[in-house]
Amino acid sequence: MKKKALKYGLFLCVLGLIVGVLLSVVNAITKPIIEKQEEEKVTTMLKEYNENLTWSGDIKEELNSSDSNILAIYAGNLNNEKVVYAYKVVGLGYGNGEINSMVYIEDGVIKSVSVVSSNGQTKGVGSQVEEASYLNKYNGAKVSSYAGINPQSHTNKNADVISGA
Repeated sequence: MKKKALKYGLFLCVLGLIVGVLLSVVNAITKPIIEKQEEEKVTTMLKEYNENLTWSGDIKEELNSSDSNILAIYAGNLNNEKVVYAYKVVGLGYGNGEINSMVYIEDGVIKSVSVVSSNGQTKGVGSQVEEASYLNKYNGAKVSSYAGINPQSHTNKNADVISGA
């Protein structure tokens, strides 16, 4: 009996090791492809926001931003003058799925919010974050009204939370 259990245990360990290696290989192959597609989507979104602007590359390090929720910062220039900043941000959705968004800010005012990706969101509930009716609520809001939001406490009245509960 012990021999049989040891045999099955060893089999499961080897099988787990093989599956783990295969998943690592698939991840190594697909990760750069997915990152490139998302980068292309961001580039398209920046152009769609205002086709007259010239966009910088990511300037997050230049601005010494250490906020882990800010993935990248782009500056939109018109006649060599910065007129808008686009922040690529990440937040957790329901079930720990990430929501990557672009937030366009001019003179301390949110001009537009758009979703880059919202993987793992429940259709009809969490997927509402991609709808214009939800995103447009932030247009025209002062950035200072969102300063210090704790997404876990939901105490800031300016931030709406979507929930299926």
